[in-house]
Amino acid sequence: MPASIKKFNIVFAAKSDMGLVRTENQDSFGKFPEDKPELEFAKGRLFIVADGMGGHKGGKQASSIAVKTVDTEYFNSAFEESVALKEAIEKANSIIYNKSGDKSEYGRMGTTCTTLVLRGDKGIIGHVGDSRVYKIEGRTIEQLTNDHTKVQEMLREGILTPEEAINYPSKSVLARALGVDEQIRVDIIPDIKLKRGQSYILCSDGMAKVGKAEILDIVTNNTPQDACNILVDLANERGGKDNVTVIVIKIDPEAVMKVSVSKPVKRRIKRLRQQSLGWMAVIFLFLVIMVLLFLQYQDSIFSSSPGETVRQVTAERIPEAVSKTKPTVDLDYSDKKLLDDAERLVNEKSYEMAYLIYKSMLDNKSMRQDALAGINKIVSAYIAAGDKLKDNRNFEEALNYYKKAEAIQPDNEKIKNLIKLCNLQINQPEPETKPVPEPQTLAETNPPPPKTKTSSVLTVSNFDSPDWIYPKINKNEYSISSNEVSFKNTSGENFIIYDQDLFDVTVSVNTQIDNAGSVTGIVIGYVSPLDYYLFKYRSGGDYTLQRVKGNDIEKLLVLRPRDSGKSNTRKMRIIYSNNLISLYDQDGLINSYRSVWGIFGKAGIYVDKNSSVKFRDIQISGKTQL
Repeated sequence: MPASIKKFNIVFAAKSDMGLVRTENQDSFGKFPEDKPELEFAKGRLFIVADGMGGHKGGKQASSIAVKTVDTEYFNSAFEESVALKEAIEKANSIIYNKSGDKSEYGRMGTTCTTLVLRGDKGIIGHVGDSRVYKIEGRTIEQLTNDHTKVQEMLREGILTPEEAINYPSKSVLARALGVDEQIRVDIIPDIKLKRGQSYILCSDGMAKVGKAEILDIVTNNTPQDACNILVDLANERGGKDNVTVIVIKIDPEAVMKVSVSKPVKRRIKRLRQQSLGWMAVIFLFLVIMVLLFLQYQDSIFSSSPGETVRQVTAERIPEAVSKTKPTVDLDYSDKKLLDDAERLVNEKSYEMAYLIYKSMLDNKSMRQDALAGINKIVSAYIAAGDKLKDNRNFEEALNYYKKAEAIQPDNEKIKNLIKLCNLQINQPEPETKPVPEPQTLAETNPPPPKTKTSSVLTVSNFDSPDWIYPKINKNEYSISSNEVSFKNTSGENFIIYDQDLFDVTVSVNTQIDNAGSVTGIVIGYVSPLDYYLFKYRSGGDYTLQRVKGNDIEKLLVLRPRDSGKSNTRKMRIIYSNNLISLYDQDGLINSYRSVWGIFGKAGIYVDKNSSVKFRDIQISGKTQL
């Protein structure tokens, strides 16, 4: 190794998570060399994050190819680091592009690719897509990469103003990605000056809802591994709609935290004093809790039955009010006794007591990962209990559990939707049990509306409203204007959903199908990508009404088109009110279906894989509950 190359101690960690919505993790990442120490400073250390896109196995395959190819090509190159890194990313693009076009099982696919090389006292970034590299130095954080999205490029070119960009549709559509085009333009950022105490963060766009200030605080105050765990948990708490991958690297972290070695006895005394204070804090916390419980439940304790112990009373009779107390006590982070007690209480289903302990921990350290994980477990238990009651049509009791979960996580969209669904079912009449009449009779049926206190009518007739969301959209596979959305050779399922929960709804849209076998449809009662109704049509085939719930797909109806599917243009329409769904083709009723209970949720459009479809003249009208 040349004498001019400076050595730094580098500490790093990484974590990747599927998130709460996706069914597959299409992110890939790596640190290289993994087991070749002789290369450690000859070519530096290479870190990579790649966020794949494409249906089925395509996205994962693309990101995996990117990581493996960049590793191999970079370390085998005879060129200097910047050139070697650029050519390695270009080679990965070529391999993915050729594999995407060979009609293999993977179909069309692509990936972002963001890399950081650390060699001596400098860093080099190679970047394509919207994954990111941040640098932390002192108390400042800086994003070193530019997002290669269409809206960001229009901003940089002055086509859009910052105000227009906020409401621009399809803000996450990539302008650049590996595997999409035969040639790729790679951003190279050379000669980044490495300094002791710096931190670098590589992450996929699953971290989009975690702010820079939060990243700064979490990375600065935690080890790399703890920082990765906390950042991933935080991304999931805020929706978890995408895969999320994080690499945290610290440059000589000990150098900015050195303690003089000339006074070992004093350091040992200080450490022992801190341990003693920690145990005193633990004891004090339990005394506070017991006093609060005694004051709150002294009548219940002294009036308990002869065979009932105090522990049983406090563990089984804790009401909601207890969870609102906020004792503020210093806790020893290394001590596991409180966590053991909290976990035991969770296992005993004494959730309010367990929440009190976890919340006390967070009052002292707001991003403590083990406490956050415990609270998430409590919320999941409340939701599971509510789901079981909801499935048995016990909506009022289910609502109580969902509201307990909401009190802990008020921004959780899944919980909000479950509460809305229960409220709607409680406020509407029970569905009729009489036999379903013939379709002609059903067309004239006008079921009573839900008994809501107040509602307003909403009408949508364009695609460029900022209220449209894209929960399972595949990037770079569609274009959008006010009156039309066009998909071309889709590699997987695609949803475009209008972000309003509705009842008494009519949805109609004109479709033009450009290739045989394309599948298109209308989505109703959408709660999540794993919970909705779908009215779909296969080119040259039949209509199908199906219910998607988790991994289960139930076919409710299979129907023939009015003209045997000879035309490549269809006008699809679906009307649902209370629990009755009426289905139309080319303005004619083809059948109806009565569900077990009323339908409530979002509405939108759907395209399956290997489809080329244009949607025009969208019309959505329905009532929103106020």
